[in-house]
Amino acid sequence: MDEAPEGAPVDKVRGTALVTGATGYIGSRLVPALLADGWRVRVLTRSADRLARHAWGGEVEVAEGSADEPRTLAEAVAGVTVAYYLIHSMDGEGDFVERDRRLAEQFVAACDDAGVGQLVYLSGLYPEGEELSEHLGSRREVEQVLLAGATPTVVLRAAVIVGTGSASFEMLRHLTERLPAMVGPRWLDNRIQPISAHDVLHYLVRVASVPARLDRGFDVGGPDVLTYREMIQRFARVAGLPPRLVGTVPTVLTPRVASHWIGFVTPVPVGLAKPLVGSLVHEVVCSEHDIAEHVPDPEGGLQGFDEAVADALADPGLGSDAAWSGPTVHSDRHSTSIRAGQDAVWTALRQVLAHPAVVRTGLWREDQVDPPRRLVLRSSLTFTGRTEVTAELEADGPGRTRLTLATVHHPKGFLGRVGWVASLPLRVVAQLVTHRAVAEHSRTGAR
Repeated sequence: MDEAPEGAPVDKVRGTALVTGATGYIGSRLVPALLADGWRVRVLTRSADRLARHAWGGEVEVAEGSADEPRTLAEAVAGVTVAYYLIHSMDGEGDFVERDRRLAEQFVAACDDAGVGQLVYLSGLYPEGEELSEHLGSRREVEQVLLAGATPTVVLRAAVIVGTGSASFEMLRHLTERLPAMVGPRWLDNRIQPISAHDVLHYLVRVASVPARLDRGFDVGGPDVLTYREMIQRFARVAGLPPRLVGTVPTVLTPRVASHWIGFVTPVPVGLAKPLVGSLVHEVVCSEHDIAEHVPDPEGGLQGFDEAVADALADPGLGSDAAWSGPTVHSDRHSTSIRAGQDAVWTALRQVLAHPAVVRTGLWREDQVDPPRRLVLRSSLTFTGRTEVTAELEADGPGRTRLTLATVHHPKGFLGRVGWVASLPLRVVAQLVTHRAVAEHSRTGAR
């Protein structure tokens, strides 16, 4: 038996787990979960420098190189107890089917040669007996390649994964938050069985410790079966947004056209939106729950859709998540250099921003005060979202202070976004007036 990683309880001694795709959405969350469960973790990455963005970067072994290099693969799988294959091509490039097939064939061959105990692949949920979209068809082909190898392989098939940073969840978030009404194709009424990211990680971690080596696929999904239309409406309710109007039309809207439309109205890249939309063309509902025979459901049961959305909305995500993930945030900032010391500018700033006309109206309140460096005002008007104005002071040379005013707006629904755009002239005027007033009060107070 391998020695336990430093700090791991003796009764949770595990072997070595290899994680490919460790900097991706699932991989970056799986690594710390495996470490917490007592596994020694090795990651295969093209660039070891990218691991520095993760809190666990210094706690793992690193196999640096490409997944299509036989030598790198041989080094990565050597002495591995369980290998997680989390490599998916979601870049919209035309050769992804052949590329994914080749990478899967090379990976399973390396695992077979090294005698890896268990291989785990996270695939997409798909209906049997239907002509699949290109991406779902590729996922099915990859799992078939892996299952055909000598290494026992567990395939977990999931549909929409609900969690901050998940591409499918972020597409749902941005569509719902940005559009109070929308018209889409009829497949918005296809049934989907989403699952929370928390429950996906539960299965991924626990399946590695099953005594018997499993060699089959399992459908995994949460307790709710919903249409995409229903998911939009329930997301809006959990997020505190007005009900969304979602209509469908009988006209044909291809995944390619739909992905370009999504790329236009949301920050989700078109190359990523296309495979996500393509999966919605099918009804993706679990046909079995056999995984429970080997891995019990989480304590308290699987998360329902509403609970999973609430948890995702409260989760700030990871710094390594894609820039377009997470809630929409608008911001602007303006700075100027004032001929006065920092204390004098601070006094003037309080006179201007904490003036009764500003604060005692009840429209703004002081949220943070850190003299003589930082003052934060928070708006009391929240029906269009949360707004904060931060004033920061720093020395800007002898006898000068730089004042920076930053406005951050977390919009609530469509009105919040419209309000941000419409208020641009007012914000510009307010910033100019504030800068000039603080500068004038600073000079007056300094005399």
